[in-house]
Amino acid sequence: MRRLGSVQQKIPCVFLTDVKEEQSRKRDCQAFQVVATENVNPVALDANIDCALATEKLDGTCCYVTVYKGQPYLWARLDRKPNKQAEKRFKKYQHSYKSCKGFTWNVEEDFKTVPETWIPAHRVKHHNGHPVPDDHGHIPGLGSKKQPVHCLVSHGSIRIRNPPPVDFHQLCSWLQESPEGRVEGIVWHCNDGTLVKVGQPHTLRLN
Repeated sequence: MRRLGSVQQKIPCVFLTDVKEEQSRKRDCQAFQVVATENVNPVALDANIDCALATEKLDGTCCYVTVYKGQPYLWARLDRKPNKQAEKRFKKYQHSYKSCKGFTWNVEEDFKTVPETWIPAHRVKHHNGHPVPDDHGHIPGLGSKKQPVHCLVSHGSIRIRNPPPVDFHQLCSWLQESPEGRVEGIVWHCNDGTLVKVGQPHTLRLN
């Protein structure tokens, strides 16, 4: 059986994104939106997405099963997020430069505290012994705030038969009009382990 990719951080959109000067639909205090363009993400092209396995995107969270204090535990995703001051600084930079590239974090002071049992996801980069935030300003991690009950579904277990080509208009049409397209979205599992996704057309406005 073909090996599926594992979720270690936020999965990038299969299309390149752009920043629009309009009010965010997700965040009241954000005066811009990040939207998908019609251009395929080079990450997807480099990973040979045309040969990738298309699976149904499920609205859930990544998790990890491992032994903790002698017992098997299921760890839910718990991103370590910036505190309010750092978040404002990050958003201001992102708004000014239309990108997060070049922004400098103070990893020791800019982030909210997390439980002692929190651990960063396995593929998170480290610098001077500290996990480095991703492009969203988050440090993908594993932990639990309220000991939630989880239903474990193996990622990529629901295959999509005859998925449409990776083309903006054809994907939008398939998701809106095809009976098979009545799903949360698609996650492509590329041969090199790369994962890329697309959601329903209304979710292509990412912020």
